[in-house]
Amino acid sequence: MKNYEIEGFRYENFLNRFYKFDLRLKRPHKSEFIQLIEFENSDQSTFDSKMNEIKDRLNKALNIFEEKEILKTKSSSNLTPVLFAMVGNAKTVGDLKKFLEFALDQTADYK
Repeated sequence: MKNYEIEGFRYENFLNRFYKFDLRLKRPHKSEFIQLIEFENSDQSTFDSKMNEIKDRLNKALNIFEEKEILKTKSSSNLTPVLFAMVGNAKTVGDLKKFLEFALDQTADYK
């Protein structure tokens, strides 16, 4: 369970980096990612719907990142398509964990 907490915090921290720029979005919580991990091991139909929901939230954060990166650098980042592809190709929780580790490292300027 402790490892689930760490992964949940990574998820929450990544989304908070960008959701702070758009206060209309529902604040993320680590329990969303922990539930996804638990559903992966038990209920496949619920897992699929929860996975899509989390992917949507991650894509919203990436859209905000893209906007802020363009304003900051006056050009599009080469990193953004890679991040979108990682989220789009994610099929398991392990894929999302790899994405979160990579994305947190690459977006450290937005802490």
